[in-house]
Amino acid sequence: MPFLIKHNWTVLNKSVWNAVEDKPSVPVDMYIELLLLAWQKLGIQNRETLEMALSDPSLSTVAYSELSEKLKAIDEILNDPQRARQEFFGLPAPNSEHECVKLLEEYYRVLSTLNVPVAGYYKQELKNFVEQHNLRYVVTSHCQLLLTIPGLLASEYVQLRNKTASNANISEALALLEKSISQLSDIEDAERTLIERATRVIEAIARLRTTNSGKTLGFAVKGCNVFPHEKLRDCITDYWDFTSDYPNLRHSGTATSKLRELKKDDALLALAIAIAFGMYIFDNDSADSIVKGNL
Repeated sequence: MPFLIKHNWTVLNKSVWNAVEDKPSVPVDMYIELLLLAWQKLGIQNRETLEMALSDPSLSTVAYSELSEKLKAIDEILNDPQRARQEFFGLPAPNSEHECVKLLEEYYRVLSTLNVPVAGYYKQELKNFVEQHNLRYVVTSHCQLLLTIPGLLASEYVQLRNKTASNANISEALALLEKSISQLSDIEDAERTLIERATRVIEAIARLRTTNSGKTLGFAVKGCNVFPHEKLRDCITDYWDFTSDYPNLRHSGTATSKLRELKKDDALLALAIAIAFGMYIFDNDSADSIVKGNL
């Protein structure tokens, strides 16, 4: 996903660290410190573990020789800033988005112990990259990467689209909904189309998840056993009643029930309902993966 750090990891490293290198007062051993941390967090190298293994009296001669050579190679890297830099840039990305975020935050903590301005340089370059690439975070004054509301909502929609990709009916409904968004500012009465299509998205998902074989949203949602309170379920049935009763929206409707003409704000509300309740009904245990970026 283009708004995730893991998706941008290689480009981020190159952009941020090359910019930091060009700043004044950057310590020559910066990459040595960063490499030690990265090895630990990624589980690649651990000098202390090797030393403990070498102290084992039952270790065979061959195994001792192999571990000694490995320890020697590590020491050579850690005593050569250029080799440490090369090794650092060759590291793999962390396994998950959450681990990427935590490692970037830990880099700042390590740099802050060097008593030079390098930590501030790093924070600013990281902030610049996050903003320029529209990542889903904001970088705080203490170099924490906090998830933003736009980032969370985008993640929720991507999760919904990914998880429903194998269902042709839902995928088509989402594609039509996306198309209607682009028409909202150009086509007269486009809000009606968007509301209709947003309703079909929820209906398709509710029909898939219901336990009562309902064919319409109003009936199917009653068999979707994901709600913590009946009134929350009523939100969807009431919304369905609106789309059915409003004149010439989904049906001929009831002329006397109209309070005003539809407008684009109503379409935006329908879109939010479709995505939020759609994901909620489709997978009611997805919040953790959405927040952590495991999409």
